[in-house]
Amino acid sequence: TNERVRNDIQNFLKNERVNEKLLKIEDIIDTYDKEEQQHAEAEESDRQSARDAAGQSKLPVGVTPDDILIYNSYQIKLKQKKQLLAQIASVEAEKEVIERQIEKGRNAILKATEEVTEKSNNIGRTADICSFSRAS
Repeated sequence: TNERVRNDIQNFLKNERVNEKLLKIEDIIDTYDKEEQQHAEAEESDRQSARDAAGQSKLPVGVTPDDILIYNSYQIKLKQKKQLLAQIASVEAEKEVIERQIEKGRNAILKATEEVTEKSNNIGRTADICSFSRAS
């Protein structure tokens, strides 16, 4: 009878795929254990990082918080100075382009004025010749 019960139980377990289900449960438990271990390691790593950061945040002897603020202010001003110098260089380059355009404009005006003056002189001479030949 024991043998029959044992066979019935084995058949039932086999038919219900209990062994496969137990293996899946073991896999789930193993995965959970690994995730828990990784989580615990990550927390420990975070704690260690926090300890390291706290240790590094201590100021060296002779350095005050005001010194840190002054240094940070200096770095900010240095960065702003570099930005302003870059802006000045850009404006100066633009100014040079405008000055060249103005010089070209002046030269064109000067040339046109000279041409008008020359044409005016020619017209005056022509008028003088015309009036002189009529007078004779």
